[in-house]
Amino acid sequence: MNRRALAVLFFGLVVATGCATRLPVGDATTFDTPGACERWFAALDSAVVRNGVRDGEAARIAGFPYLRVDRFLASLANLASRSEAAFAAWIAHLRRLDREARAVELQNLAPTALPALQVTNAAAALERGIRCAAVLAARDLASPDARGAIVAGARVPDDYSNTARVLGLFPLSALVFARGVAAWQRETLHAFERGDAAGGAAQVFMPPAPPLPAPQTRAIFAGA
Repeated sequence: MNRRALAVLFFGLVVATGCATRLPVGDATTFDTPGACERWFAALDSAVVRNGVRDGEAARIAGFPYLRVDRFLASLANLASRSEAAFAAWIAHLRRLDREARAVELQNLAPTALPALQVTNAAAALERGIRCAAVLAARDLASPDARGAIVAGARVPDDYSNTARVLGLFPLSALVFARGVAAWQRETLHAFERGDAAGGAAQVFMPPAPPLPAPQTRAIFAGA
C-alpha cells in the first residue's frame, strides 16, 4: 500500500472516530476532572443555599456531593458493604436520590444564577451534574478509604432539639396527650364490648353463596 493510500485510510479513521465521539454543540465538559467537578458542585451548592432552594427530602453525605441518603438506605449501609453487587446497587440508589434532589433545586434556582455555573439552563446543569457524579464515583469507588467513608457518613440526622424539648412544654404536653389516648382506648374497648361501636345494631357481612363444605375447603388449602 503506497503512502497516499495510507494517508487516506488514516484520515478516514480520524473522521470516523471524531463522528463516533462527537458531543452536542456547546458541551464543554467532555474532559471533566475530579477537581473540576468538585469545584462545580461546590459552586452549585453555594448558589442553592444563597437562593434558599435546598431540597430537604434526602440528607447529603459529607465529602461526596453526588450522593444523598434517606433513612431506609441508611439502614442498609452496613449490609450493602458486605458484597460488591450490593454495594454497587446501594451507591446507585444514593446517586439517584441526589439526582432527583438536584433536579428540584435547579428547577427552583433563579435563572440569573446559571451563568456563574457556566451552563445555559437547568437541564444543562443537571446533565453536567450527572457526568460529574460519574467522574467522582469512578475515583471514590476505587478507594477503600472513600468507600468506608461513604458507609460511615450515610446517616440521616433527626430534626429534634433536645434543649427545646427539655426547656419547653414537651414533658407536660406528652403527659396530657398520653392520658387522652389512654382514655380514648378505654372508651373504644367498652364500646366494642357493649356491641354499639357501629352506633346501632350489629351487622354481619358474608358472601351471598353458602359456605363451601369443609372437605372442599381443606382440598383448596392443600393445593395452595
